[in-house]
Amino acid sequence: MARKNAKSAKPQQKKATKTSKSAAAPVIDPHELADWMKGTLPKATAQHNKTGVMFMIGGKVVAFTRPGGIAMKLPEARIAELIESRDASFLVMGTKTMREWVLMQYASPGDYLKDGKLFEEAMRFVASVEK
Repeated sequence: MARKNAKSAKPQQKKATKTSKSAAAPVIDPHELADWMKGTLPKATAQHNKTGVMFMIGGKVVAFTRPGGIAMKLPEARIAELIESRDASFLVMGTKTMREWVLMQYASPGDYLKDGKLFEEAMRFVASVEK
């Protein structure tokens, strides 16, 4: 029975992530986001790729775009707070839940503008973590 419960928890988590991705997700313009980030996090560098943009500091990834939102690296306890108060979830890549990565979902493309302090928090966290 414990085995059934463990299996049922995993698909629910994946299903929630897929649902938020498949919903009519706003398209965040990676160039606008990169320009905004230059003003918000002047020490971060932006790397554009086929699917969006990734932000780094000191060779370490701070944040990157995902369908309908932005993933950023934060402490696990902080992510739990965000999940309780906002449209956020742990980032799931394949079958693995990334414990120090939060996926912030946004209702409209410019909503990330409200999260300047959160991006700063992510940058400080990444800068403090040893490689």
